[in-house]
Amino acid sequence: MRSLLPMLGLLSLCAAPDGSRAQFVAPQTMESPRTIALASSSIADARDALDINPAIPSAADRLVASFVPAPAGLERSWSAAASGLWAVDSLNAVGVGCSQFVYQDIYSSDAIGILYSRSFLVSTGRAATAGLRLHYRAMNFGEHYLPLTELSMDAGVTFDLAPRVRAAAAVTHLASLYTNQDAGGAGRTAYLGLSYRPIDELTVDAAAESPQGDATSVHAGIEYMLDPHIIVRAGTETAVGLISGGVGLRYSAMQLDFAVEHHPDLGSSLCFGIVYAL
Repeated sequence: MRSLLPMLGLLSLCAAPDGSRAQFVAPQTMESPRTIALASSSIADARDALDINPAIPSAADRLVASFVPAPAGLERSWSAAASGLWAVDSLNAVGVGCSQFVYQDIYSSDAIGILYSRSFLVSTGRAATAGLRLHYRAMNFGEHYLPLTELSMDAGVTFDLAPRVRAAAAVTHLASLYTNQDAGGAGRTAYLGLSYRPIDELTVDAAAESPQGDATSVHAGIEYMLDPHIIVRAGTETAVGLISGGVGLRYSAMQLDFAVEHHPDLGSSLCFGIVYAL
């Protein structure tokens, strides 16, 4: 099997222009700049191991690495992630991802995830994909508290409703397989999604997110290929009123992605990245 260690082909930098309003939140999933630009609406259109849904139709080899420095005025805080996806054959794909999050001396998290995705032919012209991800996290809450380690599982499925319509369901933190304390880590979150491609250049995504013990929110996003080298994206969600957008610049196997996400209370964050497809 080809080594997954060299899979470092996306460099993402994110910073809040207004440092006084910036706030870091420990990520529960490792999202790519494309997912951020689409406001996490692409549940039925997962592309790489950083996406929320571990079921990835038409998986293709790609390399991802990301780094999020602290905004001005917030020292000793940053986040970094790296992942890779490899299509074993036309039906099977494997992926791996790792991340680290540091918030001064208050909190830190180290995580690694291993993904397996398999596609099935349901009927003529229709396919389905199922995926599982094992997710290990070690969390530290400062010198006065015991660290928390946990092994959990994410699951997802996608299936073709029509030639240009795909549906999906996914659950993050579906089961906690191990924890060193009685207190659990992240809560279970369920997603339902739709992806519609009316023409080859345009994709419209929608998703519902239902966190355990919290209200359901709706995510929507649109991705349009202006030409073979330029892709524009936009998205929004209803939980806090996030608005996002971005652009991708593609040349051969390389793609440069830009994204901006605006929070009504915390301000805007700018992200950019480089994607390398093997």
